[in-house]
Amino acid sequence: MLKMNGFSFAGAPLTIQTYDPSANGMDQTMISEVSRNSGAPSTADTKSKMTAILSKRYFQPQKLLNLSKLGSDPDLLAMGIFDSTSTESKFFPALMKVWEMNFDSSTARREAVESVSLADNQLANITVVTTLAQSFPDLKNLDLSNNNFKDSQSLIGWRWKFRNLEFLDLTNSPFSADPSFKDTMLKWYPKLRFLNNTEVRTAEEVAAQKKTPIPVQAPHFQDESQIGENFIKAFFAGYDSNRTELLNSVYDNNSTFSLNVNTTAPRAQQTETAAWDPYIKRSRNLLKINHLPARMSRSFVGTDKIREMWNSLPQTRHPDIGGHPEEWLIECFPMPGLPDPSGQSPTGVGGLLIMVHGKFEEINGPKVDLRSFDRTFILGPGGGMGGIRVINDILCLRAHGGHEAWMLEQPIVPTTQPGQPPIQPPVAPVGAPDGYGMPAPGKPDAQIQQEQSVMQISAKTGMTLPYSEMALSGNGWNLDAALKNFEELKAQGQLPPDAFLSGSV
Repeated sequence: MLKMNGFSFAGAPLTIQTYDPSANGMDQTMISEVSRNSGAPSTADTKSKMTAILSKRYFQPQKLLNLSKLGSDPDLLAMGIFDSTSTESKFFPALMKVWEMNFDSSTARREAVESVSLADNQLANITVVTTLAQSFPDLKNLDLSNNNFKDSQSLIGWRWKFRNLEFLDLTNSPFSADPSFKDTMLKWYPKLRFLNNTEVRTAEEVAAQKKTPIPVQAPHFQDESQIGENFIKAFFAGYDSNRTELLNSVYDNNSTFSLNVNTTAPRAQQTETAAWDPYIKRSRNLLKINHLPARMSRSFVGTDKIREMWNSLPQTRHPDIGGHPEEWLIECFPMPGLPDPSGQSPTGVGGLLIMVHGKFEEINGPKVDLRSFDRTFILGPGGGMGGIRVINDILCLRAHGGHEAWMLEQPIVPTTQPGQPPIQPPVAPVGAPDGYGMPAPGKPDAQIQQEQSVMQISAKTGMTLPYSEMALSGNGWNLDAALKNFEELKAQGQLPPDAFLSGSV
C-alpha cells in the first residue's frame, strides 16, 4: 500500500502513509467534520464543548457516564449536532474519542467507568453508538431502556462484546417481548446476572461457567538430572539479557529456530493488542504459507542465522520463574531416538522435549507491550553448557491472553451460617518455604497434595511442618489417623515443646 503513495487515481493524487495511533489523526478529522457540519467555529471549540458536556454527565463516585436523552440536551441542540444525518452519525464516535483523549492511559480510561446509560435516545439500532464497546469494553452495567430495539439484529454489533457485563436494562423496548430475548442475552453475555431488573443468573452459576469439563491438571515435568530445569532457568534469563552469549552456549551450526505468529488467538480483556510489524515478515505459519521456498527461508539454521534473526527482534523481559511460577506452564518429557551428533549410536540418543507457555514484556523504547508465547525446545547431548545442545527451537507469539487457562481449580471453601466465623483454607505457617503447597514447574502432583495435607494438619494441631509431616507419613498419609495419633501422644505428654509452632499450646 505504501508504494501507491503519490500515484494519481481519477485525477486525484493518492496519499498513503502508516497509521500512527498516537497522532490521533482520525480523531481530529472526525471532530473537525462534526465542527464544520454543526457550524461550530473551530475543532478546538467543538472538543472543548464536548468535554464540558461529558463532565456534566460523568459521576465519578458511581463511575457512571449518563448519556441518556442526548437528543434533548440543550448544549448539543445549540451546537446543531442533530440538524443533519451526517453530523448525527459522526457525533457519538467523536464524543467517545474526546472522552478517550482525556486520559493518559487505557488502564485509567477503563477503570473510570463501570456503568453507562443510553436510555431514552429513540435508538432503533446501535449503529450510531456501536463505538461504546471499544471505549468501555469492561462495562458492568448498561441501561438501554426506553429505546426502539425490535429484535436481536438491532444489537448484533454488540454480540460477544462487554464480556464483564452484569446488569442490562432493555425495558420498554419491543425486543424485550420476544420469546428468545432472555436466552439470547444470556448467550451473548456470560457474566450477565440481571436483565430488565430481574435476576436471571446467580453468582454461583456465573462462577460455575468457568469450570471446564476436563479438569486442569498440574504440568508434567519428567526431568533428567535437572537438565531441563537448569536449561529453562538459564535460557529465559539469557534471552532477555544477552542473546549472543546464550546462542554460543547451547546452540551450534545444526540448531534450528523458527518463529510463527498467531494473530487470531484471543487476548485478555484488560490488554490491548500490540502491533505485529517486527515479526510478521519472518513468521513461518504453515497454515498460511504454502510456498516451499517461503517456508524454507523462514527456517533459521546455525548460530549465525539465528543470531541475525534474534537481533532483529525487540528486547524482552520475562517474569521471574521462581518469584512468579503461576505465570508459567512448563512441561518436560524424555525423548529417545534423537540423532547422535558423534555418529556412534545408530539407534540414536536420548534427549528432552520441553514445552513452555508464558508471557513477556516487549520493550520498544518507552513503550512496553505485553505478549503471550509458546516455546518448544528439543534438547540433545552436545558440546554446549551442561553437555547439551538445542536441536530445535520453535517460538509462537500470541496477543496476551493471561494464564488462567492452566490455573488449577481451587477446592470450594464451605460456607458458614450467619454469625459463624468464616472458614479459611489452610495457610502455610510462618517460616514455610516459598511456594509450599502450591503448583510449580517440576513439582509432581503427589508432592503438592502431600504439602497441602501437611499444612492442613499443622493448622489443626499447631505443630510445625516437620512434625506434621512425620505424623502423616507415620500413619500412611491418612489425615484422620494422624489426628487421632496426635491427640493420643499429646494426652500422654510425649510431644516435645519444639513440635509446636511459637504461640501454640
